[in-house]
Amino acid sequence: MKRTVCMALLSALFSTSAFAIPLINGVGGGSGDQNDKYLKCTQRCQDKFNLEMSAANQALQAAYDALSACHDEITDKYQEKIDACPDATTAPTAHETCVNEANAFKDEGNASCHADFDPQIDAANAQKDEATNNQISCMAGCLDTLISGGKIEEDIDFYEPFLSEF
Repeated sequence: MKRTVCMALLSALFSTSAFAIPLINGVGGGSGDQNDKYLKCTQRCQDKFNLEMSAANQALQAAYDALSACHDEITDKYQEKIDACPDATTAPTAHETCVNEANAFKDEGNASCHADFDPQIDAANAQKDEATNNQISCMAGCLDTLISGGKIEEDIDFYEPFLSEF
């Protein structure tokens, strides 16, 4: 985890053209051509995994929307039950029983909503985390190759082995 955070910070720093050339030339003695390839490499990493992140965000939004709709439906039905309760002044015991039943319905309904949609929310969040980690790892692969003096590959799939290292 510490290495991932460190590499993310380094990668973010080296991804900005204002810092890339002087810092990388100072650290690894990279050429301008390699620096340009490095910047393109990190941009390809960002582009590739931004698509995954976008899909995860859409799935997350859909799950939250479904959870919200479920809660709204429960709230509407709860309100109907409360509205149908007898008057508290004329039938206090019946009113209290009715309100308790409505509250139990609301609690059970909301719990059911979470049971249905929390797994989808958790899965989408995990998908977002994976896309973020893969993007960082891919960019770290670009940086590691540049610093070590290796040839930066045009195809970022070359950096897939880095994904398992972090």
